Amino acid sequence: MQNANQLTVKNERKLGKYSKLYRSHYISLIVDYKGERVHLFFVKYNKSKTYTLLLTTDLTLSFVKAIELYQIRWTIEVLFKECKQYLRLGRSQNTNFDGQIADTTLTLVTHIILSLQKRFESYETMGEIFRATQQKLLELTLWERLIKIFMKLITELLEILCVDIEEIMEKLMQNNKASNKLETILQSMSGFLDNPEKIN
Repeated sequence: MQNANQLTVKNERKLGKYSKLYRSHYISLIVDYKGERVHLFFVKYNKSKTYTLLLTTDLTLSFVKAIELYQIRWTIEVLFKECKQYLRLGRSQNTNFDGQIADTTLTLVTHIILSLQKRFESYETMGEIFRATQQKLLELTLWERLIKIFMKLITELLEILCVDIEEIMEKLMQNNKASNKLETILQSMSGFLDNPEKIN
């Protein structure tokens, strides 16, 4: 029947403790909340004037263990924030579940690699690494989309004209002039991907 503020006022002197490890005052209470037993930790750091509330359904947790778990959770929150902000996590338009799993996996692997790079090159901030990688990923994504559009247009055009794609490719390979042009185009595409600053 009491709110958080009332609980701190009532129990601060009687149950208040101090943690040297985290340099904070805290109150540990087990209460009933909406019909369920929960463990509350009211935490107030030295320079803070108000309490922060941590709630857990694990009634056996100590204050130190609860803070450790909270810190791990915060690291996870930061990881997903960085992945969404810089690595386009959750923006995949793939309608296939396996494709979504693959996209998430690749994003997290990329985050791990960038974090290692940050550790090895401490002079560069995580934001700078993420922004540089984000630009490359965006350019590659746009290029891949254009390639898919071109391929779809060509495929549909050949189908409308009732032309066999394999037959066209075979004729292109047999024609030296045409095959040389195709090779030049592929080399230009490769050069563009190797030097994305050419986009300007």
